[in-house]
Amino acid sequence: MIWDTNDRGNRRAILELYRSAPESELAAAGTRQSELTCPALVAWGTRDPYLPAELAREYARVLPNAELLELEDAGHWPWMERPDLVGTVVEFLGRG
Repeated sequence: MIWDTNDRGNRRAILELYRSAPESELAAAGTRQSELTCPALVAWGTRDPYLPAELAREYARVLPNAELLELEDAGHWPWMERPDLVGTVVEFLGRG
């Protein structure tokens, strides 16, 4: 269903949304990540052409209770490229 609605207009709207956030505000929003104590699952497609896997590793390093799941056969939309990821996320959420 997501693939069916992921047309050019939808992709353009998402990109416009991402680009509308000032970089300084985004940076400020992340300054307190290390204070989060809840479990976190960082699931990342290592073939993402826009956001490199190093960013996922940094998130996992900064978040005190993070579990990193690098998906070598997925890119920018890992839940669509690897539908089994949804089950992994549900299992992770069920642990809490």
